[in-house]
Amino acid sequence: MYILAGLEPGRLSVQVLHEDDPCCFRGRGRHPQILAYNDGVQGVLETRSGGAGWFSTGVVDWNVHEYSPRDRKLITEVWGAFVKNAPRSAYDALPCDILRAPHLHCSV
Repeated sequence: MYILAGLEPGRLSVQVLHEDDPCCFRGRGRHPQILAYNDGVQGVLETRSGGAGWFSTGVVDWNVHEYSPRDRKLITEVWGAFVKNAPRSAYDALPCDILRAPHLHCSV
């Protein structure tokens, strides 16, 4: 599913997880594993589509299994980077993403 979401040129897929989601797919204690499967998916995309598509995972500091203001901020920042055709490194420094950029302030 993740590979299909980013397989075609110009496609971007971002999975947003909650650090302390009480239902499913929490981030706490799993950051290395999340980064590993993210790299695995992106590796397949680079092999299959020549790197034309992109997949990334973000984790926000939230403890409810529902859409949050932090999700909105992260998604807005991702979309902004995408429409500006920002380099892929831009997705490694997004506000509210505690997986890759815990040092960045998340103002919502």
